[in-house]
Amino acid sequence: MSKIGLIIKREYLSRVKKKSFIVMTLLTPILGALIVLIPTALSNSKNQNHHVVVVDETKSFCAVLTSTPTVNYDFGYCNFNKDQVLKIFADSAKVTVMYIPPTQDVKQIELHSKADPGEEVISDIEVQMNSIIMSGKMKALNLDQNMIKQINTTIGVLNVVDNKTTNSDYNLGLAFCCSILIYFFIFLYSVQVMRGVMEEKVSRIVEVIISSVKPFQLMMGKVIGVGLVGLTQFVAWLILGYFAFSIESKYAQSQITNPANYNAQQTMKTGMPTQDANTAQMSQVTAPKSAFVTGFMGIYKNLSDTNWLLILPCFLFYFLAGYVLYSALFAAIGSAVDQETDSQQFMLPVTAPLILSYLVMFNIVRDPHSSMAFWFSIFPLTSPIAMMARIPFGISVWELALSMILLIASILGTVWLAGRIYRVGLLMYGKKVTYKELGKWLFYK
Repeated sequence: MSKIGLIIKREYLSRVKKKSFIVMTLLTPILGALIVLIPTALSNSKNQNHHVVVVDETKSFCAVLTSTPTVNYDFGYCNFNKDQVLKIFADSAKVTVMYIPPTQDVKQIELHSKADPGEEVISDIEVQMNSIIMSGKMKALNLDQNMIKQINTTIGVLNVVDNKTTNSDYNLGLAFCCSILIYFFIFLYSVQVMRGVMEEKVSRIVEVIISSVKPFQLMMGKVIGVGLVGLTQFVAWLILGYFAFSIESKYAQSQITNPANYNAQQTMKTGMPTQDANTAQMSQVTAPKSAFVTGFMGIYKNLSDTNWLLILPCFLFYFLAGYVLYSALFAAIGSAVDQETDSQQFMLPVTAPLILSYLVMFNIVRDPHSSMAFWFSIFPLTSPIAMMARIPFGISVWELALSMILLIASILGTVWLAGRIYRVGLLMYGKKVTYKELGKWLFYK
């Protein structure tokens, strides 16, 4: 095995064998799956029934409101005085007194309770009251409810790009995820390279190592070894995430076929109360639960339709290329200083393009074909993040090819410059390094 190969093996194995690496690699996809799965399960779980005592001064809503799995309406006190009822249930934390004032056109009702009944109870009351009042007004105006349903129309937009159906909101989310992942991967592992170089330099281990290998071989071994660690973690997350998402999609499919959720979807589509008041009210109350499940299934469909043969290779290229570009610079910084505090003055110019591309990425996803988006995706120091923010929206082949060629050319130049600094700075101790000093190191023989 070559000397660079031995260094790569050492850097790689020393990191992947750490317990922290193994734990984070395994737990991250599991935690991500739980973040999605737990709300899905909770959104479809049965809620505790809340007792609502109705006091109706209009004498119009008693026995009209329908109890649901969430709310149980009590009409036994409908004709009582409000103050009397409030006194009776003053100490009941699980009872809410619903007071409807004596007015011909009800605009507002009052809920009195010792403890907040929660948003779901309030939502149930609002939905039912609005439905009942709307139906009453329609009857008073002699309006045909079925005719209104036929007139009510919802326009859907089918976005077809290059003869393929796509979802702009999904593309935006995918662009965000890819760009943010590359940003954190580059930052995280490049800093690891810098700290590894600094630790070996401060402990004087590097003096023993370079007696057997050239400084450039040592630098490239570190860069490649740590890069393979990041690649291993990404591939592991990809595989574990795939299995976790498969389990979640099967669970979501089982929930979307639930009759209550199906009714909720129909109510959300029409937006009108039905002849069967109980069915309409129940459907509207369960609509938020169904929306979560159907939203998840929509994401699953979009993921299935994504061109992963383009996204994944481009992601791997820009991740590895961006990492090599920045880690070489970070390695040079690590070799030039003796303490991490001294590295701050050199890190700002290096990290500025990376941070700038992250900030500009929020504008790029809004208009991925603007001039700013184009130039940021072509400039090598910003292209790893900017280009991945554009690819999900579709770009020209020549733009992608130009970006990759310029990035590769920049890597070759950057690695050469970093190697010149690395070979001198690695054995330089106790001297305050300046930018002028770094410039001189580039021309040392």
